Amino acid sequence: MSTKASRQHVSGTDLAVWRSLLDVSARLRLEIDRDLQETASISTTEHHVLISLVEHEGHALRSSELAAEMGWERSRLSHQIRRMEVRGLIRRSRDIADSRGSVITLTPAGLTVLREVTGSHLAFVRKIFLDALDEESKRSLAVALARVSEHLDVVTPGGVAPGDDGKVDSGRRD
Repeated sequence: MSTKASRQHVSGTDLAVWRSLLDVSARLRLEIDRDLQETASISTTEHHVLISLVEHEGHALRSSELAAEMGWERSRLSHQIRRMEVRGLIRRSRDIADSRGSVITLTPAGLTVLREVTGSHLAFVRKIFLDALDEESKRSLAVALARVSEHLDVVTPGGVAPGDDGKVDSGRRD
């Protein structure tokens, strides 16, 4: 299908909304990453891992569950975990329930970093994002994003994670 033919199905408004989402998302990620680096010497990715762990009982998750929760391939998570393990933010141990897998646990040092950055991080999110929206806009955006998320659950094959190459799982666990 030519570019012209495919564009006939997408209005100018549709393209503007899509482009705005891409641009704002990229800019927010850049600004949040910059702020986390300056205030806590962690990346947005590391922050995401720490948040995911702290929200679970024992501050721990199986690596496959953490990868699924974050929408990552296990190989990407494995590399990230290795870097965070070196920094002492998390610990990886063998899963006693399934020796093929591993459990990722937030360390006391990782919890300290997370606690130290939370207040300033939330203030920064308010400053660069939440303060730009009135309450009605926040509610509308929450509804719209929930609708898109539900739609993705329906239209994507098997909930394929970003970066997934579609290959069949080999059964290997990290």
